[in-house]
Amino acid sequence: MRFLFSFWLIPSLCLFFIACGNPKQTETTGDSKVVYSSRISLPDSVIPIGKIVYFLSPDCPVCLHYSSKINQIFDSTQYLGILTEAIYPGKFDSAEKLNEIIDSLKLKFNGFFTDPANELVEKYKAVVTPQVFLLDSNDKVIYSGRIDKRVIKTGVSSLSADSLDLENAIKSYLSGRPVSPKTTQPFGCFIE
Repeated sequence: MRFLFSFWLIPSLCLFFIACGNPKQTETTGDSKVVYSSRISLPDSVIPIGKIVYFLSPDCPVCLHYSSKINQIFDSTQYLGILTEAIYPGKFDSAEKLNEIIDSLKLKFNGFFTDPANELVEKYKAVVTPQVFLLDSNDKVIYSGRIDKRVIKTGVSSLSADSLDLENAIKSYLSGRPVSPKTTQPFGCFIE
């Protein structure tokens, strides 16, 4: 009996994974030309179960301070089914130019959006960069706020964070526990 169950389970799972495919790779909204650029594909064997959305700016020193932390979180979540995307509000010469900036900072994302008319800023109610949102599998925001409590105020940061807000939210979500706190006060550069 056990053999028969395994015999049917494996092909069924394979068909399920093939049918699910990869998440949507492009998105446009309204007339503002929100453009999605794909960077690092989610491994084929991984089904997306959530998403991290960062609001970032290449001109914000607080965002630059968090480059290695963003990469660390990406590395620890990509095989767990958590997509990582960045939204760059405001106008840029092109997505290609922004891609060059992201490459020079060695940032890791599954993809990023350019948001010249701040439509996504309004959708998420983002106010600063960096600001992060953790979404569940239904795209419902389950955490919003700061990445951690490393940056205390402009120009002042500690060597280690005394509160790993985003990482704690991810751990709670993945373990099926309620995320608490659901929001924290982000600190950074105001979105214009």
